[in-house]
Amino acid sequence: MDTPRPTAIWLGARLAAAAAVVLGLLGSAPALAQVEGWPQFQGDAAHTGVAAATPSPPYRQAWRFDEPGAGPAHALGLSAPVVAGPAIIAVAPRAVVAVDASSGSQLWTVNRDFGPSVSPAVAASGKHQLLLYTEGFGGHPPSVSPSATASVSPSPGPIGRTVDSDLTAIDLATHRPAWRTPLQLHEVSRTGVTVDGDTAFVGDNRGNVYAVDVSTGELTWMAKTGGFLMNALAVADGLVVASVQGNRTTRAHLEAFKEADGSRAWDTEVQGAAVLASSPAIADGRVLVGYSDQTVRSFGLSDGVEQWSTRVNSPLFSLTAPAVAGEALVITDLAGQVYRLDLRTGTRVWDFALNEPVVRSPTLIAGDHALVATARGTLAAFDMASGNLVWRNDGTGSILRSLTPTAEAVVAVTGGPRPGLVAFENDPNGQLVSIVTPTKVDPVRFVGAYALAAVPLALLLLVAGRPLRARMGPAFLDEEDASDDEGGD
Repeated sequence: MDTPRPTAIWLGARLAAAAAVVLGLLGSAPALAQVEGWPQFQGDAAHTGVAAATPSPPYRQAWRFDEPGAGPAHALGLSAPVVAGPAIIAVAPRAVVAVDASSGSQLWTVNRDFGPSVSPAVAASGKHQLLLYTEGFGGHPPSVSPSATASVSPSPGPIGRTVDSDLTAIDLATHRPAWRTPLQLHEVSRTGVTVDGDTAFVGDNRGNVYAVDVSTGELTWMAKTGGFLMNALAVADGLVVASVQGNRTTRAHLEAFKEADGSRAWDTEVQGAAVLASSPAIADGRVLVGYSDQTVRSFGLSDGVEQWSTRVNSPLFSLTAPAVAGEALVITDLAGQVYRLDLRTGTRVWDFALNEPVVRSPTLIAGDHALVATARGTLAAFDMASGNLVWRNDGTGSILRSLTPTAEAVVAVTGGPRPGLVAFENDPNGQLVSIVTPTKVDPVRFVGAYALAAVPLALLLLVAGRPLRARMGPAFLDEEDASDDEGGD
């Protein structure tokens, strides 16, 4: 007897059941958590330093958060902060601290192994958001002893059997460890964490670059550069770029590795006297770096070939990464001179001599303004088009650095007698100015100042000259006076 063929109703029921299973599987798949705000150093994996939305000047202080320093002489403070939702998160030498972006009140704190205060990163893992950060000084933490060293030579062996430094992650909802075990590093890390998609990147003092799976903490690959790493790794277009420091016998290098497998894409030795380098920024297929020989340089991202080099007035190696928006590159040198360069050619568009040292504080581009924090506690805002200073505070005398934007304020790390965080919000009653750099002659202001000085001087000469003329007589005799004199003889 032949088996009857399935009816249309039976087939429809089967298809509906299969569709329900597929939809159920899709519905049960974890949704990717959205990472918004300022999730890592300079905002994104390319470290462009551009704020999508933050209050514009003029500013006033909104709040302060005090976090005592640690380490020798309590000199070690907070890292550059990141922003995740309502929380501003920074790494302290012995803890991770989170404060409320609106009020500055502490939300939570998590202990960490004593280590360099370098920027963490926020990453998505399924429905969760994780905070990734490094910890540990290895076997030789800093001390006041002149013979102390901040690093230690690792013993041979696989990862997990070297020095006491690691990369770890916590769940931002529970503040509990997100990985089974932290990833052990071969050396102390000072680069901070860079995240691109589902991979985190970190470097160490020995020149190792690590690629780590965000969800599991497992090592994806490891590559070795030719020298010391102290700046954030930048990632874009499938490449991981490392700014390698030189020393007494070697020049600085710029190296790139393929994001997929860690194979070397290119290695460029920087020509000239460049030894120390800033963190890199990537934009428009270019890698932008500042160097200790007072140059800003552009390299092709695809091949590492130098495209242009522009000289500035002071060194640029104080960890001040460039900020890039559109065709504008803005960078600040150690002496506090702010420059806008053309991204394509390196031509100087404008500069402003703030004349206050800037240390470990990249420029922040916020809308139509470039914001700069100085070591004297000054926050200054410049018009991106003209380069004129449009606002500045009176300064606190304590170091201000690492500007971080939120929807409500611009937050900075502060040092000195009251280390911690300070927030600046828009001041509706404040006033903007328009001041030209002291190194440039402003014709309108020059003529105005000349007039203000010349008019009172002319009036003074006129008033004082009348009694003198009466006493001294005319300077020269006219013809009529001469005739009278002759007739009287």
